[in-house]
Amino acid sequence: MFKSGGFKGDDWKNGTGCNHPIHKRSPVNIALGFGIGFFALLLGVTLLVFYDKAKDKKVEIVYKGALPDGRLVAIKKSRIGDHSQVEPFMNEITMLYEINHRNVVKLLDAVWRH
Repeated sequence: MFKSGGFKGDDWKNGTGCNHPIHKRSPVNIALGFGIGFFALLLGVTLLVFYDKAKDKKVEIVYKGALPDGRLVAIKKSRIGDHSQVEPFMNEITMLYEINHRNVVKLLDAVWRH
């Protein structure tokens, strides 16, 4: 179970899940996670693909689009091949949530799909 960064829950889909407590923040501009789900239906999507040149494979997919209220968002879908890559990804989520800087995107939501 990953519990750093204030995440709460039992990590089970049928249970309470793994959720970050909601805090009041300024408007946000990024959705980050393993799944696209509902957001893909909302967007006129531009696709960017990032490759790991050493292994010559896709490691991250980033979609650009807009929410119904007109805010631009980036949706990042990471490809995690094994469990050793989960913790660095969760650390990135935690870091994005905690950073408040005008040159760094703000985290809207994070989704974990097994």
